[in-house]
Amino acid sequence: MHDEMIKIGKIIRDARKAKGMTPPTLSKATGITVRTIIDLEKDKRLPKLEVFNSIVRALDIPTDQIFRPDKVAYTLQEEQLLFELRSYNEKDRTWIMEAMSAFIRTEREEN
Repeated sequence: MHDEMIKIGKIIRDARKAKGMTPPTLSKATGITVRTIIDLEKDKRLPKLEVFNSIVRALDIPTDQIFRPDKVAYTLQEEQLLFELRSYNEKDRTWIMEAMSAFIRTEREEN
Protein backbone atom coordinates (compact mmCIF):
# COMPACT_ATOMS: atom_id res chain seq x y z
CA MET A 1 0.00 0.00 0.00
CA HIS A 2 1.15 3.58 -0.61
CA ASP A 3 2.84 5.51 2.19
CA GLU A 4 -0.02 8.03 2.18
CA MET A 5 -2.55 5.29 2.95
CA ILE A 6 -0.39 3.97 5.77
CA LYS A 7 -0.41 7.43 7.31
CA ILE A 8 -4.22 7.51 7.24
CA GLY A 9 -4.48 4.44 9.47
CA LYS A 10 -2.00 5.92 11.94
CA ILE A 11 -3.75 9.28 11.90
CA ILE A 12 -7.11 7.66 12.64
CA ARG A 13 -5.65 5.54 15.45
CA ASP A 14 -3.73 8.48 16.98
CA ALA A 15 -6.79 10.77 16.79
CA ARG A 16 -9.02 8.11 18.35
CA LYS A 17 -6.58 7.60 21.21
CA ALA A 18 -6.14 11.37 21.69
CA LYS A 19 -9.91 11.61 22.14
CA GLY A 20 -9.77 8.82 24.71
CA MET A 21 -11.88 6.56 22.50
CA THR A 22 -11.66 2.84 21.94
CA PRO A 23 -12.60 1.15 18.66
CA PRO A 24 -16.01 0.22 20.17
CA THR A 25 -16.73 3.81 21.26
CA LEU A 26 -15.74 5.11 17.82
CA SER A 27 -17.97 2.44 16.32
CA LYS A 28 -20.92 3.71 18.36
CA ALA A 29 -20.19 7.31 17.38
CA THR A 30 -20.00 6.53 13.67
CA GLY A 31 -22.13 3.44 13.08
CA ILE A 32 -19.09 1.75 11.53
CA THR A 33 -18.27 -1.76 12.69
CA VAL A 34 -15.42 -2.27 15.13
CA ARG A 35 -13.81 -4.69 12.67
CA THR A 36 -13.80 -2.03 9.94
CA ILE A 37 -12.25 0.55 12.28
CA ILE A 38 -9.52 -1.87 13.32
CA ASP A 39 -8.84 -2.84 9.69
CA LEU A 40 -8.60 0.82 8.68
CA GLU A 41 -6.21 1.59 11.52
CA LYS A 42 -4.03 -1.36 10.53
CA ASP A 43 -4.18 -0.31 6.86
CA LYS A 44 -5.83 -3.57 5.84
CA ARG A 45 -8.42 -1.68 3.83
CA LEU A 46 -9.09 1.75 2.40
CA PRO A 47 -12.14 3.63 3.68
CA LYS A 48 -15.07 4.42 1.43
CA LEU A 49 -15.83 8.13 1.32
CA GLU A 50 -18.88 7.82 3.61
CA VAL A 51 -16.92 5.82 6.18
CA PHE A 52 -13.96 8.19 5.98
CA ASN A 53 -16.23 11.21 6.42
CA SER A 54 -17.92 9.69 9.47
CA ILE A 55 -14.61 8.95 11.15
CA VAL A 56 -13.11 12.36 10.38
CA ARG A 57 -16.19 14.10 11.77
CA ALA A 58 -16.42 11.93 14.89
CA LEU A 59 -12.75 12.45 15.69
CA ASP A 60 -12.69 16.10 14.56
CA ILE A 61 -9.58 15.47 12.47
CA PRO A 62 -8.49 18.51 10.44
CA THR A 63 -8.54 17.51 6.78
CA ASP A 64 -5.08 19.00 6.30
CA GLN A 65 -3.82 16.46 8.83
CA ILE A 66 -4.74 13.77 6.31
CA PHE A 67 -4.43 15.33 2.88
CA ARG A 68 -1.60 17.79 3.46
CA PRO A 69 0.39 16.52 6.45
CA ASP A 70 3.43 18.49 5.27
CA LYS A 71 1.43 21.70 5.81
CA VAL A 72 0.01 20.90 9.25
CA ALA A 73 0.90 23.42 11.91
CA TYR A 74 -0.17 21.34 14.93
CA THR A 75 0.09 17.72 16.03
CA LEU A 76 -3.10 15.80 16.77
CA GLN A 77 -2.51 16.29 20.49
CA GLU A 78 -2.11 20.04 20.01
CA GLU A 79 -5.26 20.12 17.89
CA GLN A 80 -7.11 18.24 20.64
CA LEU A 81 -5.93 20.73 23.25
CA LEU A 82 -7.09 23.64 21.07
CA PHE A 83 -10.43 21.90 20.51
CA GLU A 84 -10.90 21.47 24.25
CA LEU A 85 -9.87 25.07 24.92
CA ARG A 86 -12.50 26.30 22.43
CA SER A 87 -15.20 24.50 24.41
CA TYR A 88 -14.81 27.00 27.28
CA ASN A 89 -16.44 30.41 27.38
CA GLU A 90 -14.26 33.41 26.58
CA LYS A 91 -13.65 34.38 30.22
CA ASP A 92 -12.50 30.88 31.22
CA ARG A 93 -10.49 30.51 28.02
CA THR A 94 -8.64 33.75 28.78
CA TRP A 95 -7.91 32.60 32.34
CA ILE A 96 -6.62 29.21 31.14
CA MET A 97 -4.36 30.80 28.51
CA GLU A 98 -2.96 33.27 31.06
CA ALA A 99 -2.26 30.43 33.50
CA MET A 100 -0.55 28.37 30.78
CA SER A 101 1.54 31.35 29.69
CA ALA A 102 2.67 31.94 33.28
CA PHE A 103 3.54 28.26 33.63
CA ILE A 104 5.57 28.28 30.40
CA ARG A 105 7.45 31.44 31.43
CA THR A 106 8.29 29.86 34.81
CA GLU A 107 9.51 26.65 33.14
CA ARG A 108 11.73 28.61 30.75
CA GLU A 109 13.24 30.64 33.58
CA GLU A 110 14.05 27.49 35.54
CA ASN A 111 15.69 25.80 32.58
